[in-house]
Order: sequence, then C-alpha cells, then structure tokens
Amino acid sequence: MRNLGEPKLKLLSTTEETDPVYTEFRLGGTYLFREVMLLSVEWRVPRKVPAYYQGSTSLNAGIELWFYDAFAIRTGINRDRIAAGVGVKAKYFRVDVALLSERRIGSLYRLSAIFTW
Repeated sequence: MRNLGEPKLKLLSTTEETDPVYTEFRLGGTYLFREVMLLSVEWRVPRKVPAYYQGSTSLNAGIELWFYDAFAIRTGINRDRIAAGVGVKAKYFRVDVALLSERRIGSLYRLSAIFTW
C-alpha cells in the first residue's frame, strides 16, 4: 500500500486548491538470473487515476543487465511509456542516466550520482 493517508499537497502557500495523492495498491516481484540479469514486474491499482489514462490499473515490467559488475543497461515499460538507461559503478561512486517517455510533456532525462566512502 502506498499513500495511505492520501496527503493533500500545495506547491505554494498562495495556491487555493490542493493536489491529492491517492492511495495505491502495488504487488510486484523480481528475479535475479545468474547474478547479472534482473527481471521485475509490478501491478499497480490506484484508488483514482487522472482522466488522461486509459484504464485504472497498470502493469510495469523491466530488465537490467550488468556487465563485469561495473556497467548496466536497463529498459522497461510503464503503461504505454518506455524507459531506457545506463549505469556505471565503481568502488566509491555510481552514476545512472535514464531516458523516459512521457505522454503529456515529451521525453524526460534523469541523472543520479551516488558517492560512498
């Protein structure tokens, strides 16, 4: 379960209407194949969805392949949107880059970096 209290968010204090975050049920699983390929699937059932979605439930799936425990490629699907990305991992850092297709605003790019010591 996610967002059990259904919080109502406002970006600015001058905003009159709030944006509710609806409760969502999720069920999923992963399978690690030979320590290099991760397969995942998730079924999502939100209490309420925006009008621009076709149905109320969604099935998400993805795959991640690791090479030499240092380089990863990823791809997945969420409803009718496709995502792809790459990752690089070393002893003290990890960098991930992803390209996501979004129905209303076009393509999105995500960059994350993690540093450890």
